[in-house]
Parts: sequence; structure tokens; C-alpha cells
Amino acid sequence: MSYLKKGGVLILEGFAKEQLGRDSSGPQSLDLFYSKDELLGDFSDCKQINIETKEIELKEGQFHKGKASVVRCVCVR
Repeated sequence: MSYLKKGGVLILEGFAKEQLGRDSSGPQSLDLFYSKDELLGDFSDCKQINIETKEIELKEGQFHKGKASVVRCVCVR
């Protein structure tokens, strides 16, 4: 994770794999979604990491509305 300096904070929110097939938004390829396990592996060298998968309600216009599954990640290197 050379792109994040020591002490740096990364904040990420993306669609969870459970979002695939829902009408509320998101890509149509499973490879473009996140999972908690994948993020834990990707950021394993962080000294602090908090990852959660949540169901949220999107209200972001005509093509981004309805129930959605997201992964939220905050980590400190």
C-alpha cells in the first residue's frame, strides 16, 4: 500500500457484492464490487481498520434510488 503514507487515512465506500442484480444502481460485473474479506486482505498492513457491510437507502436521483448494499472501510496505515 505504497500510495498511503504512514499515518495516512483511507476512507472508502463502495457497492458490496450483494448489490449485484439490484435495481438501485451499481455496476453489472461482480468484479467491480467489494467484499469485507477482500478489503481486509488488501489493507492487512494497516494498523487500524474498520470495515462494515450495510444496507442503505439510496436517494440520489432517478437511477440511484432504493435499497442498496455497501461496504464502508476506514483504515489508518
